[in-house]
Amino acid sequence: MTTGEKKRTARLQGRYDLDLANHVVEKPGMRWDWLVEALEADCLEHRVRSIEEFKLTPLANVEDIAEWDIEIINKMHPPLYSRPKGQSEQAAALESLRDVLEGCKTQMASARRALDWAIKKYGKEKNVTFGTEMDELDATFISMMAGFHPFHKNGLERLDVALTYAEAQIKKAQAALDAGKASIAELEAQAMHAGTMLFIGQEVLELIKVSLFGFSTAGNLSLADVAW
Repeated sequence: MTTGEKKRTARLQGRYDLDLANHVVEKPGMRWDWLVEALEADCLEHRVRSIEEFKLTPLANVEDIAEWDIEIINKMHPPLYSRPKGQSEQAAALESLRDVLEGCKTQMASARRALDWAIKKYGKEKNVTFGTEMDELDATFISMMAGFHPFHKNGLERLDVALTYAEAQIKKAQAALDAGKASIAELEAQAMHAGTMLFIGQEVLELIKVSLFGFSTAGNLSLADVAW
């Protein structure tokens, strides 16, 4: 049994035990201990009800959340393409996804290069932070998509897990692009998901800059100071 498998029950709000084995879709690379830690640190009652009804899917693949994404694409924000004469909407969707992935890959590569350097220099145990005034929830996209907060012990290890997940999702989107057989809504769902993965890569890079390169951060200022 690995460290991540030891505890799958979260003690929420100090009074409510939630058996996560019944409410979480397990994914390769998922750390149960990190998930439990995140939920015990901050889980409001309405979140508990949502978890019980819909389940949690840390490290989600695009198909795990496709129902929501495609609902948005088909009904709320249908794609609108500026197409040259003779180009089909399918071809425009493929071109759109191609452009998204080209933009993602450059920044993801920068995040990976910085993270590999940081791990080599400091080890995976090194902690990271956005600043003394920031709490653990401020790594929004890592927390939301990976299911854990990076501002704990083994901070660089957590960033590595999050970035590895994001990189794998970008590769899956590239595979969908290369196959070229998905529907327009499915291609746009891939583009949306890739954009979310880009946010993870950007958070990883910003955390390294602030924590290890000494970049300035508003996270070290009080709210009164930030206002000025």
